[in-house]
Amino acid sequence: MQEPTLQDITQIYQTIVDKSKDWIFLLDDFQKIFFTTPSCEAITGYPTHWFEQDPELLFRIVHKEDLDDYRENIKKQESPKDICSFVYRITTKAGEQRWLEAECQDIHNSNGARIAKKISNRDITERKLAEIRIVESEQKYRSLVENSPYPVLIIHSNKIVFANKSAYA
Repeated sequence: MQEPTLQDITQIYQTIVDKSKDWIFLLDDFQKIFFTTPSCEAITGYPTHWFEQDPELLFRIVHKEDLDDYRENIKKQESPKDICSFVYRITTKAGEQRWLEAECQDIHNSNGARIAKKISNRDITERKLAEIRIVESEQKYRSLVENSPYPVLIIHSNKIVFANKSAYA
């Protein structure tokens, strides 16, 4: 295999950007997007140029309950090695709620000056919905067991580790 040319490397980077399922964007010091990957549209429903033309769109789609934390996280000044991670919700162009896991990292030039903040967003909606269903199922099971008119005991290593109210009646 021969050493890649500058044109080859450019094509490789372009392919990585174009094929990424994560929505990656770069913010300037004024928190304005100046680059975003095409996957932005698949995740948010909005074309990339909408974010570049309307700096407030990014903040309008973030769920109101998550907006303060979101703003705080993207304002943090990080060293090039530090990555901040957080989870937040957005409302898509179609009105759907999606859960995103974000990783932020400052990008510095060779002189050490910050030139951008990179934010990578992964759609974790299915995982979050599964977590919510598990919690709801556990709550339902706990309620059934605790309020059962029949005694329910859990024994582990010959010791009672749980007994509902009916077990004491």
